[in-house]
Amino acid sequence: MPNIFIRDHDWMQSKQRQIDDETLIDLLRICEYQARRFTLLDDVGIQDNGDPTEALYIYVLDALGVPPSGTKKMLTGEVDRFTRECSFDREWFDELFYSKYLLENDEYGYDYPDLLRVIREEVQNHADRHYK
Repeated sequence: MPNIFIRDHDWMQSKQRQIDDETLIDLLRICEYQARRFTLLDDVGIQDNGDPTEALYIYVLDALGVPPSGTKKMLTGEVDRFTRECSFDREWFDELFYSKYLLENDEYGYDYPDLLRVIREEVQNHADRHYK
């Protein structure tokens, strides 16, 4: 049987990418379209395990400099002065796009350039808080 699970393919793995903002916005629009399509299919009982949207979304995060999930880093605690190896978690970024933007955007009022700006600022200024 062919492999229909997208995360199992080599080309799906995170890597450094250079993509201009207009293309990143188009990729996010495709992700939004597919997420809404996926929800409608799911509502009528159809499951799509081969949807490539997740790959596009990971491409966007890679191009914005978000470390891949599981990236290891040694962090030292400010209070207890401990040092431990932590792994990067992309959950905050998933929450930003899939929940705050797609589901709750009436409250936040984000557009695509806003999303790119917020993600870039988070990576530049607060990346360490996403290591767990």
